[in-house]
Amino acid sequence: MVTWVWKPFAFGHQAPADPKNASWQETAARKRRTDMSKIPDKWRLSKDVLDHAKQLRSIADDFIDGLLGGDTRRLTGLDVPELMRMTVTGSLTAVELTTAFCKRAAYAHQLVRWLSRLRLAIADFSTEPWLTDPGVLPIPWREGGENAVREEDGLSFGFMDFDGVVMPHPPIRRALNIVKTALQAEGHDLVPWQGPSHEEALAIHADLTSADGNYDVFDNLKLSGEPLIPQLVPDFPDGKPMPPKSAIEVEQTVLRMLRYRAR
Repeated sequence: MVTWVWKPFAFGHQAPADPKNASWQETAARKRRTDMSKIPDKWRLSKDVLDHAKQLRSIADDFIDGLLGGDTRRLTGLDVPELMRMTVTGSLTAVELTTAFCKRAAYAHQLVRWLSRLRLAIADFSTEPWLTDPGVLPIPWREGGENAVREEDGLSFGFMDFDGVVMPHPPIRRALNIVKTALQAEGHDLVPWQGPSHEEALAIHADLTSADGNYDVFDNLKLSGEPLIPQLVPDFPDGKPMPPKSAIEVEQTVLRMLRYRAR
């Protein structure tokens, strides 16, 4: 049985009496302190470890695995079916499983400061997305077709491991390779596939989403007094919204998008 003892951090900085009047720096610092206070002392990484992590191009796999204990590293590296089997048979308790993943998440949170919370997106195939998005084809899920495919031998699958813009993170590449190996083991063919340029799609998207000059970015910054984050500074060299596009320019971009979709 594991007993958790949560200890608040002892900080010398006094939070302002009225948070509404606090600067954005004080608000952000208070949020970081609150997050850190939720991490048990034994899971807090030393300054030396954090400084070393800043010098690395990647903290995934070998680096973070080297910080984790053997049991944590082993459990968080298993696939979901295996973890389910172990919990059903009793060889792994819920407390052990939860502790392992919480520990890994706590380490990752400290190593990657912008990783403040994890969001899981779940796709529901029973919905009808074409009722809200005219760009989606009105094709409902066909269970009969799914069963027919399962009975076929030697299917062909298009396989793309890199879209030419964003290289998938190591866990994603590993998952793709697991799927690829499983399909090939069942006798299916995997055909290298490269769809329309993702770089062009990204450019079209950027032109459309910035058509108004992104005035809302600066409106929101005024609410807290924050400056632009460094990653956005190149997009706004004058430190203010870009000139909005004309109706004709927006129309031209929309036509470009339609031509792209028709390929």
